[in-house]
Amino acid sequence: MRNLIQKYAVAAPRYTSYPSFLHWEGAPTQKDWFESIGENPEIDLYLHIPYCEKLCLYCGCNREITRNHELEKPYLELLLKELDLYLEKLGSIKVNNIHFGGGTPTFISPSNFDWFLGEVFSKIEKGPHFCGSFEADPRVTEKEHFETFQKYGFDRVSFGIQDFAETVQKVIGRIQPFALVKEKVELARENGFKSINFDVIYGLPEQSLETIQSTFDKVSFLSPDTIAFFSYAHVPWKIRHQKALEKYDLPKGKEKYDLKELGERRLRENGYAHIGLDHFVKKTDPLYKAYEQGLMKRNFMGYTIAPSPSLIGLGQTSISTSPSCYIQNKKDASGYRHDLLQGRLAIENGHQLSTIDKTVGEAISLLLCKGHLDLKMVSRVFDRDQMLYLFDRIGEFEKDGLLQRIQKDYFLTEKGKIFSRNIAMALDVKLHTGLKSSQFSNSL
Repeated sequence: MRNLIQKYAVAAPRYTSYPSFLHWEGAPTQKDWFESIGENPEIDLYLHIPYCEKLCLYCGCNREITRNHELEKPYLELLLKELDLYLEKLGSIKVNNIHFGGGTPTFISPSNFDWFLGEVFSKIEKGPHFCGSFEADPRVTEKEHFETFQKYGFDRVSFGIQDFAETVQKVIGRIQPFALVKEKVELARENGFKSINFDVIYGLPEQSLETIQSTFDKVSFLSPDTIAFFSYAHVPWKIRHQKALEKYDLPKGKEKYDLKELGERRLRENGYAHIGLDHFVKKTDPLYKAYEQGLMKRNFMGYTIAPSPSLIGLGQTSISTSPSCYIQNKKDASGYRHDLLQGRLAIENGHQLSTIDKTVGEAISLLLCKGHLDLKMVSRVFDRDQMLYLFDRIGEFEKDGLLQRIQKDYFLTEKGKIFSRNIAMALDVKLHTGLKSSQFSNSL
């Protein structure tokens, strides 16, 4: 395993989309974007709240640090303006899933959320199996947040835990005692939230086998339904404030893998199933049932159950997807506001999917969601050299015990799940053609 870690610990995309964001090659026109979604669509809706009261030094999210809560209402009004632009072009919209991300969604007060959600649901139709979720920072999430979201049919919440060790929390700038988190988890359950997720990170400064052991003792006690246990992405060339962590020893290589291995072993011992990449779920959670039935998908919101054909992202930096296009909104607050007030979407970047893009994206999704490397699928679009390269890589993965052949196809082994991002890279023709990969985070 030590040799495999040294071999495969390389910069790799997370594959929440294909092509990955760094390989996008130009946004569609607004006309083409609306046409790619179609009239009267069923969609998923993502709403980005960029504000945080404090900076967490590990964070790579698109956020704005402020304590000015006067920003809340004007920003929510812009989200409604953006939604109205979609309604004008698309007609009625049926929403199957809504997710609030950030930043810190619970920066917004419960009263402003109550007003805002009332406006949103007066404009859209809920799908028959509607699912609502939001990300919660335990430090600023109050009882009234849960009551308000529950009022509008939300029943899933994700808490940013990272690590329960006080020494680690001090270094990364996120102090949230176990008692505080416990209180907020209990409030969620008292208000009818059926699925609670924890985000836990390994590879942070000051982490050790002892801190990971202690963290998972506390995780076990609180018993969330799903857990995302993922690697700290140290990319200070992109995120300057992460440089402040370099005065500490960051776990690397085998030391970092040992943290991952211990956490994952504890999760398995406590009855969580590893459904893919960094996701672990109780077998009672709907996501596990979707995994068992082959219905689980992966998109910009991670692993999900039967996503809609299109995802509309509202807010600064939000990403939207349709069957044939990707777009991202402007990151700059003034530019985002200016475009919306001029009656147009604030598109900054995007990509129009080719036939090869669609096929490779489907193949990577199949690998990451079902562990199946479908050679017949990619052979429809790969040329001879690309297939020879793929067979060469498959031979290497098979020799390392990461893939096993069953008839004419290959499947991930248990060991292979650890290195699934590396295996997905073998399908990534954008990387093969020399486009940069060094800006991605480490695969392990």
